[in-house]
Amino acid sequence: MAIKLNHMLAELSPEQLEKVETRTEELVKQHLILKEIREHAGLTQKEVAKGFGVSQANISQLEKRNDPNLSLLQEYVGLLGGKLSITVDLPDGETVQFADLQV
Repeated sequence: MAIKLNHMLAELSPEQLEKVETRTEELVKQHLILKEIREHAGLTQKEVAKGFGVSQANISQLEKRNDPNLSLLQEYVGLLGGKLSITVDLPDGETVQFADLQV
């Protein structure tokens, strides 16, 4: 017998439910960011795929991944005419920017 998701969620504590909701929001945000960057650049998945030398379906899969590697992100952003940068916010409030990121 299958267990329905709403039954499982109903059994979670408020703290557990908050963690699930937070993680869900993070995954949705990650999924949307590459798509939004591409759309902001005014490109279609097909156009980006041509730059990568892959199919449109591959770009669709990339945009849905929640853990693309840095070199892939750098290439993707570069094809859109952008530059990938990484900022680290340290616990003491200091912000460090990686310069000339080479991945």
